Amino acid sequence: MIDDCVAIGASDAGIYVGQSKNIIVKNSFVKHNVAGIEIENSFYADVYDNLAEENTGGILVFDLPDLPQQGGHHVRVFNNKVINNNTPNFAPEGNIVGEVPSGSGIMVMANSHVEVFENRIENNGTTGIAVVSYADDYEDKSYYPHPRSIQIHNNEYINNGKNPDVESNDLARLLFELSNGEMPDIFWDGVVPISQMFFGQNQDDRMIIDEDGSPSIITLDPIKYILPLLDPVKKDIDEFSGNIKPLQAVKLNEVL
Repeated sequence: MIDDCVAIGASDAGIYVGQSKNIIVKNSFVKHNVAGIEIENSFYADVYDNLAEENTGGILVFDLPDLPQQGGHHVRVFNNKVINNNTPNFAPEGNIVGEVPSGSGIMVMANSHVEVFENRIENNGTTGIAVVSYADDYEDKSYYPHPRSIQIHNNEYINNGKNPDVESNDLARLLFELSNGEMPDIFWDGVVPISQMFFGQNQDDRMIIDEDGSPSIITLDPIKYILPLLDPVKKDIDEFSGNIKPLQAVKLNEVL
């Protein structure tokens, strides 16, 4: 458990938990880091009641290849304040968090069963929530690079996407071009295995979004993106409607 921690100025993550199981990060303050809080290649984590402010990216949930523990899953990110995360990225070259756009609120990459809910996501210049696949080359045949079973609901979005990191980050630049400068509250890169691009995802793998206030969303159709004269952008949040299935809370005295 990490409780009531203060982390300022890290060129990687202010609070980092990697390749672990049964995790709680709560009541902490992270500021001026590249990643405020990072949960990496971990199972069963609750991240709540934290303030992530003025980092490059507020809260990251990542899964990476070539590590002994892979397939990060069952992570809840809730009741956090994720505000003003617009610090220019100052990670050392080659560090995975060096690819995070300045202005990222919450980013989920290549994890499964992640629930993001009841957070206040405000004034993050690129986007409020980004859900993406791992985009770099890798040789690890056991690695699955795509997010699955992501649930996003009951968050508050305020003034995100007003100052995207288009000068230094490829992802932000692409999103800016796709959106014609109207950056979304929620972004999904749409990248799934090739078979699913043609035949659709399994119902259990779909991303479910249930938000009040009609936050903006952009998703990418990768097939249309590589073909000329087709619009690859989808903006209909109703495509992600479905029943939220809340994940269980982490209990540190239990082995899950």
